[in-house]
Amino acid sequence: MVPIGVTSLTIGVLQVLFLIRPAQKAFTDFMTPSVLFIFASLVIGMVFTKTGLTKRLAYKMLAIVGEKTSMIYLGCFVVTAALTHIMAHTAVAATMYPLLMTIYAMYTDDDEPTKFGKGLFMGMAFVAGAGSIVTLLGAARGAVALGFFKDIVGRDVSFFELTFYMFPIGWAMTFVLWGFFMVFFKPEKKTIPGLREKAKKLGAAMGKITKTEILAASIIFICILVMSAKQFIPILKPVDKTAIILVSTVLFFVFRILDIKDLEMVPWNIILLLGGAMSIGFLFLMVFNASIPSIPGI
Repeated sequence: MVPIGVTSLTIGVLQVLFLIRPAQKAFTDFMTPSVLFIFASLVIGMVFTKTGLTKRLAYKMLAIVGEKTSMIYLGCFVVTAALTHIMAHTAVAATMYPLLMTIYAMYTDDDEPTKFGKGLFMGMAFVAGAGSIVTLLGAARGAVALGFFKDIVGRDVSFFELTFYMFPIGWAMTFVLWGFFMVFFKPEKKTIPGLREKAKKLGAAMGKITKTEILAASIIFICILVMSAKQFIPILKPVDKTAIILVSTVLFFVFRILDIKDLEMVPWNIILLLGGAMSIGFLFLMVFNASIPSIPGI
C-alpha cells in the first residue's frame, strides 16, 4: 500500500514524463503559497497541543458549563468551533478526543453505546467542519480555494475578509448542530455528577500558565492580527499572508517552543496530497483555458 502523499507525487511525475507540462511548472505547484500556508497552520496546531493550551481551555470550559449534559454538548461544540479558528480542524479533533473520552467515562460505565456518546463524538466532528470555514487556519480547503481564486480572477481575499463573511455561517451551523443533536441524540441523563470538580482538578494539576504558553499564544495571535490588519493598513497590503504566518513557524523554533523532533512529526503525507491537488488543479485550468476559443475584441 503506497501512502496517499506518495501517490500524489505521481501527479507531477506523469505530467513531466508525458510532456504535458514542464517540470518547473508541474513541481512548483507542490509548494505554492497556499500549500505553505497550510503547513504553517498545521504547525500552529502542533504548538497548541504541545504547550497544553488546548487542554487548559477545555478544562476551563467544563468548569464553566457545569454538569448539565445539554450544556456539556454546547460547551464542547463551542470550544471545538473556536479552536478551528486558530488551528486545523483535524488537529482540533485529535486534541478534543481524549477530553471527550474523559467526559464519557464519567457519563457511563456500560459498554453499550448511548445517544449521548454518539452525539458527543459525531457532533464534535461535524462542528469541527463547521467552525473550520471561518478562517484560513481551520482547513486546507480555504487556503487552496483562495489560491485558485487569486490565480483565476486576479484578486486576493484577505484573512479578515474571509472571516467577515464566513463567521455568521460557521457559528450558525454550530448552533444548528447543537439543536440537531439535542433532538436526535438527546442524552439519557440530565447531568454528569462530579464533572465540574474533576475539570477543576485537572486544570489545577496543570499549574499556572507557563511562559512558553504565553509566548506561543502571543506569536500566534500577533500573526493573526497582522494578517487581519492587511486589509486596513496600506503598507501591509503587498505582503503575502503566507509570509506572515510562516513567521510564526520560524519563531516557534527560534524560541525553542518546537524542536527538530516536532518538525519530523509534521503530517507531510497531507501536505504532499494538497501539493498534488494544486498541481492537477492548475493542469485542469490550463486545459480549460486552452479549450475555450479566443473571441476577437474580448
